[in-house]
Amino acid sequence: MTVRMTSTLYFKVLDDLHPKYLDFSGYLRVCCVLGLDMTPFESHAYKLGKLPLWAQYEATRIALHCGLPLSNEELSNALSPYLAELQEACQAKDLQCSWHKVLKGFASHHNTNSLPKQRISTGLLAVLQRDGWSKTAYMTGSIEFNTSPNRPPFSMSLNAVSHQSSNRFWRKYGSDRFLTVRLPSPPNANHQPHEMLYERKVFCKTPQKFHEALVQFLMQERIELVGRVWRLFYVRDGKDKKFKTSPFQAILFAVRGEGIKPEDECEVEELLNWHIPLVPKNMNSTVPKLWSRVSLGLTKTSATVVFTTDQICPDPHNPRFPGDPYTPDPDVRNIVGDEKGEIMDDGCSFASPAVFRKIQEQLGLKEAPTAVQGRLGGAKGLWIVDPVALKEVSQGKRDPNELWIRVNESQAKYQEHQASELDPAWTTLDLASFSHPPKPANVNLQLLAVLDHRGVPFEPLKDLVNEHLDLIIQELNDAIGDRLLLRNWVYANGKLSNARAMAKIGYVGSSPAAPAERLLMWLDVSSTCL
Repeated sequence: MTVRMTSTLYFKVLDDLHPKYLDFSGYLRVCCVLGLDMTPFESHAYKLGKLPLWAQYEATRIALHCGLPLSNEELSNALSPYLAELQEACQAKDLQCSWHKVLKGFASHHNTNSLPKQRISTGLLAVLQRDGWSKTAYMTGSIEFNTSPNRPPFSMSLNAVSHQSSNRFWRKYGSDRFLTVRLPSPPNANHQPHEMLYERKVFCKTPQKFHEALVQFLMQERIELVGRVWRLFYVRDGKDKKFKTSPFQAILFAVRGEGIKPEDECEVEELLNWHIPLVPKNMNSTVPKLWSRVSLGLTKTSATVVFTTDQICPDPHNPRFPGDPYTPDPDVRNIVGDEKGEIMDDGCSFASPAVFRKIQEQLGLKEAPTAVQGRLGGAKGLWIVDPVALKEVSQGKRDPNELWIRVNESQAKYQEHQASELDPAWTTLDLASFSHPPKPANVNLQLLAVLDHRGVPFEPLKDLVNEHLDLIIQELNDAIGDRLLLRNWVYANGKLSNARAMAKIGYVGSSPAAPAERLLMWLDVSSTCL
């Protein structure tokens, strides 16, 4: 059953919470879980459904830029006179130019002289035109606070469609049903126009009032875009590079509307229940911990190996059945001083060699990784290739195509659905990162301190430094007779690429301040090498 609550009850529940949950993120997170009442959405007034989804989104983006209200019906009515031209532009060979020309005419008609500077990249636009909506297309925008008395307190603007790696939610429901928006910070009340409405001045002077008004906008207002009804699904810190100045981001989910089949309509409560079953074990978790578990489904991952339920093995201390061939001896422990020490497997477990070969094939890697970090159902952590199984495969004692993966108790973050209710998303290993072959690296001062603390003798470190210096001097001697090689050596060893990228080239008089830059200048003007 979907929970329906009024705004009064929302804030009563919020006020009863522990004070540490009364910050902005606490308000939004609890509201996400509680849900809200939504009026039915009538799609018959939406006239842009004949356009591809990306075209509907881009047209809506320009309409919002021109100051039109956040309403499917009003946006559709404003854009419908241009529908035929937009359809024709979608089929044009010079898509970027044709599309820009039509929307520029629309903007001029609404007294807007310029379009947003940001555009879809030519490559992504070609993919959208050829294949329709891409599985990795990424929709973003921002919610803005309006000081003008002629406009509602909050409005929304959209960014051009971009590309991003997918996640578990996108693969299940489609990336077109998720919209990430930047949330506004409370404005400075001392720098606002005098004609601003009184209640908006109150928002500015009292951050809590501003937060409550924003929550009401996100949770109660009818957020309509691209012929769909959107609901707040998740809130996170604005650590994304696209939103460096934003303290929070909100992720909206399209529950129903244009392009969503009736059988695919889904409320946020159902979405959360699909990801984390609402069973007593999960519901007994604290709100912050449960909220962090939701974020696992939003991690950028790649879907790799799909297991059957029999191939997913339980914790060694809780074997699936007696004599489970994948369950190691429970007495295998890390012995440190004591007869039995602690088991050092927090967040780590094993998988068969065949799993890593499949990952190699699916990702097109030159070598099979030996360790991967990923998500599997309600578990997350690090999986490494089982050395015992690898040895037995090489000796011909075990089937090399045997697929299995073990999940330790420390990896299980929440209780999953029962096996009979599983869909492939729950038994797919979502890969976040994988091991790479070793490669040379510089020894820094921090590592030297760690090595010294752990008792590494000084002599090997001294030999390493001498060896490195000999290599640098040999490279310099080889480059002395060739101007280009010498220039390249100075550039590489002078670490000029970062300084130039940051435009940090200082001058003393008419010469560069950095010695490496002076050397390059002298090489450029001299007739012979030094």
